[in-house]
Amino acid sequence: MNSSHPNQLDALTGLRWIAALAVFAQHFMGIMDCKVIRGPVGGMAVSFFFVLSGFILVYVYKDRLSKTTTPRFYFTRFARIWPLHAVCLLLMAWLIPKFLPPTELPWLRVMSHWSLLQAWYPTANWIGCYNGVAWSISAEAFFYLMFPLLLLGTSGKFWIKYACLFAATFVAMIVMASTLAPASPIKEIANASLDPRKVVQFFPPFRLLEFMTGMASGMIFLNRKSQLRAFAESRHWTVTTKATLLELLVLSLSIGCYQIFVSCGLFHQLHTFKVCGPTLTHWLSFSGGMFFHAAVIYVFAQSAGLFARLAGSRVMVFLGEISFAFYMVHYPLIYFAKQKFWFGTDFSIGYFAVLTLTLSIGVSAWLYYLVEIPSKATLLKWYAGNTNLRQLVAEIVIKPINHLRQSPLIFGLILLVVVPVVVTKVYKRADRKSFTAATILESASPEFHPVAFGDQVQLLAVDVVPRRDAARINTVWRFSSSGTAIVSIHFAGTDYDSRQQEIYCSPELVGQPLTMNMVVYEGKYEAADALELSLCIDGQKVPPKLPGSVASNSASARYLVYSRERIQEGLRMSRVPVLAR
Repeated sequence: MNSSHPNQLDALTGLRWIAALAVFAQHFMGIMDCKVIRGPVGGMAVSFFFVLSGFILVYVYKDRLSKTTTPRFYFTRFARIWPLHAVCLLLMAWLIPKFLPPTELPWLRVMSHWSLLQAWYPTANWIGCYNGVAWSISAEAFFYLMFPLLLLGTSGKFWIKYACLFAATFVAMIVMASTLAPASPIKEIANASLDPRKVVQFFPPFRLLEFMTGMASGMIFLNRKSQLRAFAESRHWTVTTKATLLELLVLSLSIGCYQIFVSCGLFHQLHTFKVCGPTLTHWLSFSGGMFFHAAVIYVFAQSAGLFARLAGSRVMVFLGEISFAFYMVHYPLIYFAKQKFWFGTDFSIGYFAVLTLTLSIGVSAWLYYLVEIPSKATLLKWYAGNTNLRQLVAEIVIKPINHLRQSPLIFGLILLVVVPVVVTKVYKRADRKSFTAATILESASPEFHPVAFGDQVQLLAVDVVPRRDAARINTVWRFSSSGTAIVSIHFAGTDYDSRQQEIYCSPELVGQPLTMNMVVYEGKYEAADALELSLCIDGQKVPPKLPGSVASNSASARYLVYSRERIQEGLRMSRVPVLAR
């Protein structure tokens, strides 16, 4: 928000954090393969961001934007989003190098992401590479481009534009759904297809309606601003009570809009339209709550009730201010934390969520103070001609570091990063002590016999431990020579991707038992015909040397770890309230 504006709308800043937290929850559940919340909470939160963006821009620029100030508006928006986006791309490349580069047309993909054009080719394997969450910033860039065209002119013309966009969106959606098959191939790019459901979810013009709905809410708010200010400034308990109840109502409708659509049978009714029904249903799941979101923004902008005052508290405002950095960086951090620190013990998913959230907040705060604020301020100075190139570097790089070094805030920011890393490492080290090679060998079934994979690797023991909502697969290996192998757990009979993990044997550990622990979640393995194991050495699959007639259900290159009967037995054990192990 513009710091010079007399009304900061702190409650809306706090709501930004709630929406960012919902996106974090959605991505954490997806990456960690656990399901706690039903419905596309992350997608609805992104829709809230789009609506809020339209409202804030109208609130700030309604009386300030003209044809002469439009270039500065565009540059201000660029300085607001692009520097942090660029840093997060580099951070993604550093933390998770396996994501880079994409296998097809790497340079074209790189350029599309750097230029924030990736959402204009709305396929999962295009926008999802690198920092996948940046697709929404690509859409926001389009909204910023269209904003002056939508705002400038009389109020009457604005509402005509809004009505036309509303009609055009639905007409285009129906026409596209009826002409574009879900599996329509794009010949220029292998393994890619345009699905109409993905188009309405990611393609920027289809999300412009949400942005303009926020603009419409801002126009109404500004027209009634004097009346609303008098209402908000009244501290009588009856006014506060009414405002609090209204805030609770609109907040409930916004958060529960997906469940409302389900309970009223709207999804089922749309599915009766064979051609465009699935596309309309998918659009409704993500974008259908826009009017509920606009109502929340309109009501909370008055800051008259207790919920709005809580959202406008100092802590919530701080979290809301770093929410953009949090949104941009949480996705790679969850992946990184999972690969580096995930230990997978019973009940640990909740602890890990808290630790990952704390780490994401800490890194976001550093990015906010060292990248987001100084880069925007310095670029605007450069645009105004108040700084040269040398001063530009000093303002962006050196000055923020020196300022932060002299601030007591730096100790809190350090703790936000260091504490979750240290706690997770200690917990992981303690957890590993209970899963030593001797423990796994002792716990393994007496019917198991060591299995050789080629001449280099031997599987000494397998122990599957049922957990709550998951199963932990413990294995012990022995290498006859040093090297690296990729162990994969396959969910036979399903379309799920295999769960992979690397095991490395250094020269000094040759001939010694090496343990590997892997967690698979109930949602995947309960539908599987079997859990199967395969080994890949130097890029080549090495089949197991199975004795007699013992063989895998699906492929000779896989070893049967858990049969369907054992899966059912494990599910029963894991659902017992008090676990024996």
